[in-house]
Amino acid sequence: YSAACPFGWWEQQVGDEIQCTAPFGYTTCSSVQSLSSKTPEQKQHWESLCQQRFPCRSRATCAKAWDVPCPADWYTVNGGRTCLAPRRYAGACSRVVHGLDALSMEEKRKFASKCSVEWPCDGEANVLDAGVDTGMPSADGQLQSH
Repeated sequence: YSAACPFGWWEQQVGDEIQCTAPFGYTTCSSVQSLSSKTPEQKQHWESLCQQRFPCRSRATCAKAWDVPCPADWYTVNGGRTCLAPRRYAGACSRVVHGLDALSMEEKRKFASKCSVEWPCDGEANVLDAGVDTGMPSADGQLQSH
């Protein structure tokens, strides 16, 4: 529970805190949360109550969820057709990537190696069966709807 936000949520700095914004279609709890100051026990309770998961501590040896459209810690938009890197991403690839959802498992493995990213562990991601997300972050990292 060391991550500031649940898996697949958009993380952004707002003043002195980290704000987490839910993927499009999430309605169980509030779609904007500040969870970074919560204890692991509080995050575990929130996770159970709000039916979301925090990222795994280590993805080095787990079985990967190759059916998930985007790398771990990336934000999924446009119904899974576009992946947005977290602010801290420092890999060799673009921070906005289109079409990863159409790649095979082997193609995703190659992308992960080339771009220094990991795919989530099996059971880590909650894939929402929602409509097309039109929210996109602006240049300053704020999530915008168009």
